[in-house]
Amino acid sequence: MKAVIIDDELKSREVLGAIISRFLEGIEVIDGAGDIVSGIKLIKKVNPDLVFLDISLQDGDSFAILNQLNNINFKIIFITAFDEYATQAITFTRIPCLNKPIDIEELEKAIEKVRLTEMITIQEDVSIILNILNSQFNIIPIIDVFKDTFIDAIKISTIEKKGNETQINKIDQSEAITSWYSFKKYTQLLKNHTFAQPNKTVLVNLENISEFPNKGDTNVKLKNNLIISIDEDYQTDFIKRLGNYHNSN
Repeated sequence: MKAVIIDDELKSREVLGAIISRFLEGIEVIDGAGDIVSGIKLIKKVNPDLVFLDISLQDGDSFAILNQLNNINFKIIFITAFDEYATQAITFTRIPCLNKPIDIEELEKAIEKVRLTEMITIQEDVSIILNILNSQFNIIPIIDVFKDTFIDAIKISTIEKKGNETQINKIDQSEAITSWYSFKKYTQLLKNHTFAQPNKTVLVNLENISEFPNKGDTNVKLKNNLIISIDEDYQTDFIKRLGNYHNSN
């Protein structure tokens, strides 16, 4: 596999390249780039099979590269030096994301994962990431009958764990939507945005809460008159997120 590394730190590119050369067979690092413009030029020139893509670059984030390419015809492994909001969208997909400093075992697992992933899957996952980020987390991905679709977050009342699946309940109380994405993925994606978790099986749209709960309350009432229990283990974080949401609006 021909690979390129896009990272604004030359030392990081050199270290990753050396690790790949020494420990991993079948991967040839052709070149590297340190910014959005040169990254796009490099990908178009080399036509790599695999791109190691650092999320944060000096001139912006690397998703600008994916936004500007007409066709994604390469595998991707994201790299990040710290916890970024964008990683929430990445965890909703099958694209690996490695933390710096790079762990060799995790790198091997990531490369094996992308080797086994079909290109159409990569393209679908890139579309999911870009749609989420471009909407500023205002649309939520759903997979239903092997098809990825999206729903406006503002239309959602609650998101519930239902076994291995997830149920999306609408504010207008029309028919619920079943998603094959796990409830855990939704909590990872949404808890820092317009949703909060009052108990282990439900996410609540903070916009849909009708009454601000007091510290000792064990329930929260929604605008559509649903009553959701607040478990003791989740109470402090739930009320904090609700307070931060109201203070920012």
